[in-house]
Amino acid sequence: MNDSCTRHADGSDTTFLSSLPLAQSTIDYDVASRGAENEIDRLMECDSTRIVLVRNASVAVPLQEGTHAVGELACSMDPAAPRPDAQAPTGPMKLAFLRGPQVRACSALDMCLSVLLGWERAVDPAVPFVALDVSGLFEGDDSLCTHSVLRLFEHLDWVELRSFAPCASARDAGLATSAVAVCTWHRQQRFCPFCGSPVRPIMSGWAQTCTNPNDSDRLLF
Repeated sequence: MNDSCTRHADGSDTTFLSSLPLAQSTIDYDVASRGAENEIDRLMECDSTRIVLVRNASVAVPLQEGTHAVGELACSMDPAAPRPDAQAPTGPMKLAFLRGPQVRACSALDMCLSVLLGWERAVDPAVPFVALDVSGLFEGDDSLCTHSVLRLFEHLDWVELRSFAPCASARDAGLATSAVAVCTWHRQQRFCPFCGSPVRPIMSGWAQTCTNPNDSDRLLF
């Protein structure tokens, strides 16, 4: 058996888990805090809160680091398949974090979505991370992208998740994976699969509830 393999009592092993770019994380998800009322609103008031910006399946990185990523790993026949000519990433990348008060007004817009990603406990005091999906600002009416909002993006570039994760630290790869996965789910499931009514996010973005008063106890994950 390979020395790097960890075998558990149930017979499973985690030989390769530490090297899977989309399966890394050093963040405490702090599940117990997700149901706290107005938790994200409170965190948006804090200068210590770090914001991960999401646009479709991409995350924001510092502008100069965008050239370190390969092109979007896409295929017209199978969106999950990498391009035949895909190149390996050329250098390290990190997320471009904004602070809570910088995006507080933006996060209040109906076309934006906030998700509490968790806390970094390895530092003191612990640092909270929130994902902000701004995809809606770039869709439809261009007037939604006001001058003040656009200034937030002047020094950012957008990198597709599968291009970003191999170049990032375990912390940033984990944050980006959670942010893109949960935000994509919200964009793709806008209506209750049982009754067809619109849904709204709850539990700090990690769940949905149906807006139908006759179905309002239904939780979607």
